[in-house]
Amino acid sequence: MTLSEASLLLLLGALLRIGAFVAVAPPFSSQQIPVSVRVGLSLAMALPAAHLLAVPSGTFSNPNSTLIFLVVQVVLGLALGVLVNTLISAFSSAGFLSGLLGGFSPPPQLDPLSLNQNSGLGILYEMIALMLLFTSGAYLFILKGLFVSLKIAMPTHISSSAISQLVINNFSTFFGATLQIAAPIAAVAFTVQILLSILSKVSPSISIYALSFPIQILATILVVSLVISNLPGFVQLISGDSVTTMMNFMRLINGG
Repeated sequence: MTLSEASLLLLLGALLRIGAFVAVAPPFSSQQIPVSVRVGLSLAMALPAAHLLAVPSGTFSNPNSTLIFLVVQVVLGLALGVLVNTLISAFSSAGFLSGLLGGFSPPPQLDPLSLNQNSGLGILYEMIALMLLFTSGAYLFILKGLFVSLKIAMPTHISSSAISQLVINNFSTFFGATLQIAAPIAAVAFTVQILLSILSKVSPSISIYALSFPIQILATILVVSLVISNLPGFVQLISGDSVTTMMNFMRLINGG
């Protein structure tokens, strides 16, 4: 059995797009997954998915068009990965915001998953979200969106205004998800501050400054335990939004 040059180029194109996506999009981009495993995973997915690439005729007729084709696959894979990464990072941002609003914000630490500075709650939320992506099977929906995108190998029409609107909507979803996840902490912190201010007026002899921090931290920890129990629902919603965003992006670059 022999492979033609076109078949090898199709395989390379699929490998480049999937590899670029895996390098950026969670949960595959996690630093806990070795690079060799990610490369092997990309190759294992590219082998059966290479035939999905719908390449226009004449693409492999000269080296210039072939090079452009391969570069486009890398760019599309990175673009899709960034869109997914933006939405999934809402969990770590919500954790950081929760700690900040709840008064439980120790010095930032090095996040072992993204190698960025993040708070303890941000790292905890991110680790739980990545674990839920694997255990709930939500990563399969993200991969389905990636495989469907392979049917568009080369952009036919790019509308800068439409893509800009898509990016804005993506960031709006990110901020909305961050605020929704952190909203219970914000509500409890606000309520605690009001109660402490009332207590200071009722009993001025009590040192409110000494009591405010431990009470607020305790309330934050209790509410965080409740928020964590609702994170699977947020993971399901955000993974669904990720697939929808990927499909909208591919539709826009295909002239839709």
